[in-house]
Amino acid sequence: MATNYYLTDGNIYVRKAVYVPYKDTYIKNAADIAYLDEATIEMGKDIKDKLIECNPGFDFTDNRNYKIVRNPKQPKNLSIYEPLLYLSNDLSFKKIRLVEQFRDLSNDRIHSYEKTGKLSNVSEIKVERFMGELLDQVHYLKSNEKHELFSKQSIVGKEIKKQYGVNKYNMERMLKNYTQLRAMLIMLLSFSYKERRTPCNSSLESINDFYENIRGLEPESSETIIRKLREYKIALEKVQTEEELQKIQNSFNYEYQQMSLFELFPEEAQKIGIDIKKK
Repeated sequence: MATNYYLTDGNIYVRKAVYVPYKDTYIKNAADIAYLDEATIEMGKDIKDKLIECNPGFDFTDNRNYKIVRNPKQPKNLSIYEPLLYLSNDLSFKKIRLVEQFRDLSNDRIHSYEKTGKLSNVSEIKVERFMGELLDQVHYLKSNEKHELFSKQSIVGKEIKKQYGVNKYNMERMLKNYTQLRAMLIMLLSFSYKERRTPCNSSLESINDFYENIRGLEPESSETIIRKLREYKIALEKVQTEEELQKIQNSFNYEYQQMSLFELFPEEAQKIGIDIKKK
C-alpha cells in the first residue's frame, strides 16, 4: 500500500483529512510530507481562509489543531506530525530567511521525487547551509526556549536532543535528515507565535491513539477535487433555503459514496450536458 500524507483538522477523538490548495490546483493526499510543507508555507497566515475556500461546509477549528497524518499507520512510530506553519509577517529577517531556505529544500526534494520516484535529500551544500543558520539561531535562543526545544516533550528527535552539546558531529549527522530539520524549524518558529502552545509529543501521541477515528484517509485526484468544487459552486447558485444549503454541504463532505451535487439540481446538470443517470 502506497504511503500518503494528509493535512487534517479536528480534535483528539475525531478529525478529518481536508483539501489543500497547491500551486494552481488542489490536493488531498501527498506522496511526501514536503508537498504539504510547500503548501502550508505558501498559505502563510491566511491558511484558515484558504482552507475554508476549498472545503465548503467543513467546520474548521484553528491552526493549533492542524496535524499531518501518515497513512498507513506505522506499527511502532508515530504517524501524526506537526505541519510547518508560517503564521506571521512580523518574524525577524533571519527567521523569514530560514523559512525561504527550507522551502527551497522542500522544492528540491519534490523535484527529486518526481524525477526519480524515490525520496532523497537535496544537495549536501544546501542542507549544511540551512542547518548552520538554523543552529545559529538555536544558539541565541532564550534559556527557557532552549530548554523547551531540547525537552522530553519537544518534537525534535530524541537522539538529536541527547547529542546536542555533547557530540556536535553525531548531532549534525542525524539532524541532516529532512524530517528532523523540519521538526527543529517548527519548534523554532513556534517561539515567535505569541499565545500559541508550543508543539509537543504528548498531543501527537494522543491523536495517534485514536488514529482509527480519523476520517477521509482515502486518495482523491486533483481532477476529482476540482470537479466537486465546480459542482458545489454551480449548485450553490440555486440555493434558496438553509435546508438546501445543508444538503449541499453534507453531500460535499460525504466521504464514502459521494453523491453528485447535481442530483440536487438536475436542471443545472442538463444545462452543461451532464447525464445524472450515468454518474
